[in-house]
Amino acid sequence: MHDLDERQMAAVKDGIAMYHQVKGAVKNGSSRRYGSTQLSYTSPEGWQAVVRTKDGGGGAFVIIHTFRNAPESITVPLSGPWKIGGTYLPVEAVASVEAGALTLRGLQAFNGMVIALSKELLSQ
Repeated sequence: MHDLDERQMAAVKDGIAMYHQVKGAVKNGSSRRYGSTQLSYTSPEGWQAVVRTKDGGGGAFVIIHTFRNAPESITVPLSGPWKIGGTYLPVEAVASVEAGALTLRGLQAFNGMVIALSKELLSQ
């Protein structure tokens, strides 16, 4: 930790802040995996995403990993009306919620990212 430069330390602090945002769902939640079928875990290809929803539905997050031959964009289905509550993304990646799904664009091989989700308040 003592040898990290300012940019690296900012990434660590951002990661810790993201953990605090999603820790309720980490501790008490259920998970669903999406993505490429992996034929080799020593040489993975494509992408994977895990949607973890907090028990009781109070929040959720999505963890995405891309591997060799990753697509430039992916879409992950979401159940319920969610909005983005926070992101931990590479600079080139963009996340949006559209038509009940999380869409990520600008992906590259070997990215790792987290998207915090909160309930979208529907107008009455």
